[in-house]
Amino acid sequence: MNDNHKSIHQTLDQVRAMIAWEYVSQAKKELKDFEKYVSLVKKFPAIINNNGLGQALAFIFSKANFNSKNAETFLFIQLQEWLTRSEKNKDIMHYSPPYPEQKDKNKSINDHLIKCIISNNSMLYLRATHETMALLDKLRNFASGLAIDKGERHG
Repeated sequence: MNDNHKSIHQTLDQVRAMIAWEYVSQAKKELKDFEKYVSLVKKFPAIINNNGLGQALAFIFSKANFNSKNAETFLFIQLQEWLTRSEKNKDIMHYSPPYPEQKDKNKSINDHLIKCIISNNSMLYLRATHETMALLDKLRNFASGLAIDKGERHG
């Protein structure tokens, strides 16, 4: 294969990595307590495995503060953007989010993902869980790397 002829198409894994880098960079820039975000993205896969995606999202939703953003708010919004049709993922060729976009733009979008999980079937739930775990893998790696850059070590 000729290396000079590179495909312009990105794999879904590359797109996840690009989005994860954007999300983690934003969190590092905007959060006062980036260490808490790093800890959350590291432990969130275990929370999902123990309780299921719906319960895990309900947990961080209950701790989120949508007025003054904290680590839980950032992660919830990021997962919602990835798992529902949004501006972040509308043009990605290889990815169709499990859930639709918010239809009523006048209502608060803060609980849109929770409503999607409650009102859809188990196949979409499993797909959303898989996508969440795949994105969290990238988030965890980038968050750990940026935390180390700052001199913060997390195990």
